[in-house]
Amino acid sequence: TGPYRNSNLADVVRQDQDNPDVGAIQLGDFQFYRPSYNAPAAFIAGPIYDGSRLVGILAAQLPIDEINRVLTGSQNWQQDGLGDTGETYLVGDDLRLRSAARLLIESPEEYFGILRDSRIDPETVDLIEQLQTSLLLHPIETDAAKDVIVGESGTRIMPGYYGSDVLSSYAPLNIQGVNWGIVSEMALAEAYVPVNTLQNYLLLSIIVLILLVTLFATIVAQRFTRPIDLMVQFSQDVDNHEAIPDLEITERNEFSELAQIVNRMAQKIREEAATITSIKQEKESLLLNILPPLVMERWQQGETRVLDQAQQVVIIAIQILGLADSQAKVGANQTADALDEWVTLLDEQGSLKDIERLNCFGDRYVAACGLTKPRLDLIKRGVDFAQDALNLIKDIDQKHGLSLSLGIGIHTGSVTTALIGQKKFQYDVWGEPVSVASQLSQQTEPNTIRITQAVYDRVQEFFQFESGQPVLLAGNRSMPTWVLGKSGMSDLISQLTTGLGWGDEGENSASGNSPNPTNKEDTNKEDTNKEDTNKEDTNKEDNWL
Repeated sequence: TGPYRNSNLADVVRQDQDNPDVGAIQLGDFQFYRPSYNAPAAFIAGPIYDGSRLVGILAAQLPIDEINRVLTGSQNWQQDGLGDTGETYLVGDDLRLRSAARLLIESPEEYFGILRDSRIDPETVDLIEQLQTSLLLHPIETDAAKDVIVGESGTRIMPGYYGSDVLSSYAPLNIQGVNWGIVSEMALAEAYVPVNTLQNYLLLSIIVLILLVTLFATIVAQRFTRPIDLMVQFSQDVDNHEAIPDLEITERNEFSELAQIVNRMAQKIREEAATITSIKQEKESLLLNILPPLVMERWQQGETRVLDQAQQVVIIAIQILGLADSQAKVGANQTADALDEWVTLLDEQGSLKDIERLNCFGDRYVAACGLTKPRLDLIKRGVDFAQDALNLIKDIDQKHGLSLSLGIGIHTGSVTTALIGQKKFQYDVWGEPVSVASQLSQQTEPNTIRITQAVYDRVQEFFQFESGQPVLLAGNRSMPTWVLGKSGMSDLISQLTTGLGWGDEGENSASGNSPNPTNKEDTNKEDTNKEDTNKEDTNKEDNWL
């Protein structure tokens, strides 16, 4: 009944009142919102229950900056394969933008110049310039926008919303409460660059083929030089390491003796070439165990300084607990076999999720996602990978009769990667995500995943988290953390100990207690002492890899 009763915030609240089911979420489309000085805003709302009693409705404004960050790849269009002219944007059922235009972000002056030269109302252009947003203001009356609003999808060439021809791919978004579509476009001239390159390559290949045919015809015509030509061609084929039969010359003369000599030389060359190929394959296989494929290619091409900055990477640090106890229980050989099997299976799971192992040394395993291959869902992949690690260690424990457990820490952010050393090199990664993830893995409870706030913000809707103790960083900085489903982890720990015959001692170990537990006050003092040492440990964590 207030002054904003006709706003989209009021609409989404009324929709939630009309449908107050548990878990029912209502989403309202963007509209100009007076409390935000008429800036576009969209809201999402859901009921709040105390048991079975409805106590209220929670409404939140959708962050347009987060939508723009996802669609622009944090404004890294080229890394996302969109080149210099491509962009991805959302369009609503009113044929107007629901996200920022790329040109408005990169070159506002050029953007407003194009708008003023188009058929768009000058007042609308002035309003876009005043609000510094194209949301709800910039009309998109292209064929792609019209098709996607009626539920069609496709990829074809058509005029873009700036008037020039583009290669457009579009599809509707299945989001309850709004009728939006997503469109990805690139200038046709830029999209055709690979096609033109292929065309030039085929033309050059045809020219080369014609020259080879002409050369072959000339050789055939000169039959009196045939034995020499055969040996020349044979030598060239051997030099190219092609699998060909021995050279045969039927005449009994000097050419036949020369052919035998050439055949013996060719056989030695084949053997040496096979040896070199085998050594090269073994070398590449060894390199791939310590280097990502792209880094290995750059090193093989002679690049002496391999240094990169990765802006969005998730680091998964795993601390393997119980190695010494397991070795004392079943012996070093069986413990090593179990650890080898776990690392191999975990590497396979990582390959399926585009997660690369950075290091596996002693009782530590470190992996990363997004380092050489950008992924929009890299953080969820990292958490899924951590859960795979826990499931695998459970299977390994049951199979080999061990008592291994894991402490896992996850953090995300920017890191620096480099190939360090000349004769004995190492692929090193450093940055805050590495040190923080390492610190979390050492401070978390056994068989528990501990994440930072940055990770939690990106995956909270996919997993059940509980608030954890904050971690202390260098400079007395405190960072909040979250723990993935402690109750669920307790069930997992119980499953790990079931059937292994550990008795009371196994149960105490799985729950994080010693066989002779101390009182809670002593435990808290120990935790406090551990956190006090974190300040010194943090400065060492960058060398953890």
